Amino acid sequence: MTNYTIRGQYNEISESAVIGNDTILSSFDFIGRNAIIGKNVHIANYVEINSDCKIGDNTSIQVFTVFNSNTVVGKNCLIAGHVATTDEKYPTPFTDMIKRIPCKIGDNVILGEGVKLICCNVGDNSVVGAGAVILKDIPPNQVWVGNPAKFLMTRKEYDQKQKEFLID
Repeated sequence: MTNYTIRGQYNEISESAVIGNDTILSSFDFIGRNAIIGKNVHIANYVEINSDCKIGDNTSIQVFTVFNSNTVVGKNCLIAGHVATTDEKYPTPFTDMIKRIPCKIGDNVILGEGVKLICCNVGDNSVVGAGAVILKDIPPNQVWVGNPAKFLMTRKEYDQKQKEFLID
């Protein structure tokens, strides 16, 4: 038996979902069938984690985020609000005819407010700026911004700029 906390109400949690110890859910969250949520995950209000998704330990997911089915999120990630993933580039009413490519988000990834991931992977230790639309895979240790998103700098350069900002 796992020991997780629900700090709100009106959640819908599938009986087949697995939720790790010390995880916190808020109000109006949806956890789909066979979803696996790791330990010490913080899930804000109105988050939708669809069927067969996997969320790694120590990850924080903010309001109005939607993970399409089969999305994988690594450990120690920070997912800002209004983030969404999709596994189809070209929506069609003939859903059995399209190739689905689920999104995979690596470990230690930061996704800014309103990021949209479309059939792509985000490598470990990467950062994606607010409002970015990701249409192709992002290698590890990179920072991407824009719509469509483009490479901006390495994670090492980003971390150095963060340190300089805090010192000033």
